[in-house]
Amino acid sequence: MATADPRDSALARALPVTPGESELEALASAWATSWTSARAAWPGVAVPEDAFAAWVAERLPAALAPIDGLARLRAGALYLACGCLRGQRDALQAFERVYGGELLAAARRGGSRQPDEIVQRLRVRLLVGPGARLRGYAGAGSLKRWLKLACTRLAIDAGRAERSRAARAMEHAPIAEQLARVDPELKLLKGRYRAAFKQAFEGAMQALSPRARTMLRLHLVHGLTIDEIAPMHGVHRATAARWLAKARGEVLEGSRARLGELLATDARDVESILHLIESRLDVSVARHLESSREP
Repeated sequence: MATADPRDSALARALPVTPGESELEALASAWATSWTSARAAWPGVAVPEDAFAAWVAERLPAALAPIDGLARLRAGALYLACGCLRGQRDALQAFERVYGGELLAAARRGGSRQPDEIVQRLRVRLLVGPGARLRGYAGAGSLKRWLKLACTRLAIDAGRAERSRAARAMEHAPIAEQLARVDPELKLLKGRYRAAFKQAFEGAMQALSPRARTMLRLHLVHGLTIDEIAPMHGVHRATAARWLAKARGEVLEGSRARLGELLATDARDVESILHLIESRLDVSVARHLESSREP
């Protein structure tokens, strides 16, 4: 009876290019460690070794040697993801037990009025079919953090769909008119300065960086707190708060500067308009972002 080659491993067999002789034994040892730790992390989940090895091989960083790439991956998280996307009941049950709460929290953050329905949609989009979003998890970071970000994005899309009718109606309403509905004094000024204010405000919004727009959208449109936004960007809450304050300031100051250029001879009216809208800045920014088509 032939003895198994100690240099052989399921991972080596799954690689598109066989490693050199000097690497095989070390790779086999590293794989044995990863395989053992992955199964230990999910003792009730039984993914075949060859299937898991193929899953890992597809996610090894191309710029690194296989053994170095393997050391950077979170074997346990990849093991569960592999089982889920193979449609294994044991893996799906484990996923629901450990991460199901993330889906519900994301549905609520997305602003949906029917969070249970959104959770079901999230399950399908994450776990079903060749386009399942969980396939995008590469194993380099925390699966919980990855899921929180992915689920929040999906839930925001779903929540936005529920509000699409109102958003389309607002899409064609000038910003000054939207504000005038809630501020009688501004209504008196809008007839004279409507076009100038619209141009100044929208110019300030367009000048924002993608990060600033994202921060404002997550906070003002989707209702996420600083404590929820900060982990999505991998920063401390104080940094996220600073980014958000800076974005708001850029909108206000950008509007002021553009109004000043457009109404150079009416400086007092510029300040009057800005004074009136400053207290409702969050409302106007949120409405503008909600009516836009960007993600």
